[in-house]
Amino acid sequence: MTSIALTSNGVDVEVDYMVTAKNWKYIHWGTGGNRTPAISDTALTTPGTEARVDCSASGITKPSTGVYQVIGEITCNATSKNIDEAGLFNASTGVTMLIDGVFTDIPVVQDDKIQFTFKLTFTGTTA
Repeated sequence: MTSIALTSNGVDVEVDYMVTAKNWKYIHWGTGGNRTPAISDTALTTPGTEARVDCSASGITKPSTGVYQVIGEITCNATSKNIDEAGLFNASTGVTMLIDGVFTDIPVVQDDKIQFTFKLTFTGTTA
């Protein structure tokens, strides 16, 4: 074989599986993320003291063909901190991270909430 292609139908079937299986459903935030995310990242720089949020009840969807989306909200349990990264994980603890996002500091205080939307878009490709 000299070339292969991941088809649009294949992409869509995989995203459907991800939505049904709900393997990637935990979100978490952190501080200390003043860096560029890398493909080798396995964990947040400094995870927040809050527990990871399970988004499986209503936050996992396929908004369009080839798009896996997870939406969830985290509530601050401390007096103050500056949130500057968030990640999508496959377990409530551990270091298997699918998506790592780094952004400008968002200051929060006790009971403040941030809603995160993670979108992973798959496209067919030829190799």
